[in-house]
Amino acid sequence: MAIQDLVGSGANFPVFLDNVVDSAVLIASAERELGAFMKAVTASFGPKEARLAAEDWLEELDSSKELPGLTAYDWRLLTISAASRLAMRLNAASTRTKVFREVEERSYD
Repeated sequence: MAIQDLVGSGANFPVFLDNVVDSAVLIASAERELGAFMKAVTASFGPKEARLAAEDWLEELDSSKELPGLTAYDWRLLTISAASRLAMRLNAASTRTKVFREVEERSYD
């Protein structure tokens, strides 16, 4: 789901934007924050994780009771939630890998 779809539809959001300018600013702020988040995740974990992290970010936005404000701080809270989901996913993957290694080591003993 695209940011414009979420912002433009007004679905799930009790707060409505007063004018087109506010909507444009909101979309630009969201795109900047999501773009920075994806760039950081891509640099650290690769494009596959970045794509999953972007989906997490959009799901966090979709599940919000209201739209974030126009400040970077407001969007950063959403990014922190998505980063938390990324960390949980990476931790789970790391734990599975560790368990598989231990099982393989035992089978060779």
